[in-house]
Amino acid sequence: MLFELRPADTFFFRDHRPFAVGEDSAAAGLFPPRPGTVYGALRTAYVLRHSDLETFYAGRDEAVRAWMGTPSEKGRFRLRGVFLKVGDDLLLPVPFDCVVVGKTGDSARRLKLVYEPERAGWASDESAWRLYSNSREKTESAAGMYVRLNDWKRHLFGGDEPMPAVQVYGRLVVREPKIGIALDPATRRARDEMLYRVEMGRFHEEEGRAVSLVAEADDDDAPDFADIPMLRLGGENRPWTLRQLRGSLEVLTATERAEVSRRIRETGIARVVFLTPAIWKRGNRPERFDSETGVWRIDDGLEVRILTAALGRPVVIGGWDMARNRPKPRRNALPAGAVVYVEVKPSLAETFVETAFRRSLSDELSEEGYGRAVVGAAEAVGGVGVEAR
Repeated sequence: MLFELRPADTFFFRDHRPFAVGEDSAAAGLFPPRPGTVYGALRTAYVLRHSDLETFYAGRDEAVRAWMGTPSEKGRFRLRGVFLKVGDDLLLPVPFDCVVVGKTGDSARRLKLVYEPERAGWASDESAWRLYSNSREKTESAAGMYVRLNDWKRHLFGGDEPMPAVQVYGRLVVREPKIGIALDPATRRARDEMLYRVEMGRFHEEEGRAVSLVAEADDDDAPDFADIPMLRLGGENRPWTLRQLRGSLEVLTATERAEVSRRIRETGIARVVFLTPAIWKRGNRPERFDSETGVWRIDDGLEVRILTAALGRPVVIGGWDMARNRPKPRRNALPAGAVVYVEVKPSLAETFVETAFRRSLSDELSEEGYGRAVVGAAEAVGGVGVEAR
C-alpha cells in the first residue's frame, strides 16, 4: 500500500540542532523528512480519525491499539520507507560510492572497487579494499542528489556511464524565507527580542509534473486510510493532502533480483545500497558485526563479510515525544545512499538478495521505514573474487 503526500502550502522540517525563539534567530531545516516523521504523522492522523489522543495514550481503544499501538509500544502498522516522486518517476538517493562530476554538477559517476592486499597491514581501517575515482574532473559528494529509478537501475546493474542526477534544493524544492516573532500568549502582542527566521520550502513542479512524498506500507498488513484526506506534517503542523494508493514500489522485480543473484554467484561480491537511513547500534557497523572476522550476521544461517563502505556523514534521528512532552533520544544513523560492499558465498547469494529486499537492515525503528536497502552485484578491478582469496 502507498500513501501519496502533497503539501497544501509551504512546509518546514527541523533538523536536530536546537532552536529557541529569543536565543537563536534562525532555524535550520532539512529535506526530505526522516521516515519517522512521516510515520508519526500517519499514525497521529489515523488515531485522530478513529479515536482521540487521550484514549490512544491510555491504550483503551483495542482497534486503534492493534494497528497503532500505544506510546510505549508499536502496533502492526509498519512503513517500508519514504521516497520522493516527480510525476510518475520515483527518485532514489545517489549512492555514496558515486561522485558528482562536471561543471554543472548534474551527473554522477561510480567509484571503482579495488583490491590492494599490500595495504591491509598498515591502512588505518586494516582493509585491503578501496574505492577510487578514475575521473580527472573536479568531483563533489553525492549528498543531497537524487536519480530517477530507471537510471538508478542501469547503474545498479553495472553501467559505467554517468547518471543524470537531480539536486533537491533548487530543482525540486524552492526555499522561501519566513520572518516571524513570538507572541505573548496572554495579550497576543509581539514579545521583545523574539524575532526569528526559518527557511520554508515549496515544491517546484518540473515541466508540469507534481512533486510528492510517497510512503510505502506492507500491503499484506496495513490499515485503511481511505477516509483520511488530510494530515499534519512537519513544523507548525502544516497541512498535507493524503491519498491512499494500492500497489507497492517494486524497486527491483523478481526477474531483476534473480539476475543480481546470478551475478553475485559469479563475482562473490555484493553491494548493499540503503534507500532510507539506517540506525546501527554500533555506529557505522551493525549490531551483529564481528570486529575480529569482519562478519555481519544478518539472520540465522546468513552471514556476509564486510569489505569496505561509503557511508557519508551520519544523520541524527530525533523528534518530539507527544505523550511525555519531551525530546526523543537522539540516534546517529547511516544516511540514505550509504553503500556497504560485502563478500557473499555463492550458495547464499539468492537468500541474501531476497532477505535484504523483504526486510529492514536497521537495528532500530525498522517499523518506521528505516533500513530499506537493495542489493546489487559488484566486481573488483582485476576480477578478484571469493575464490581468488
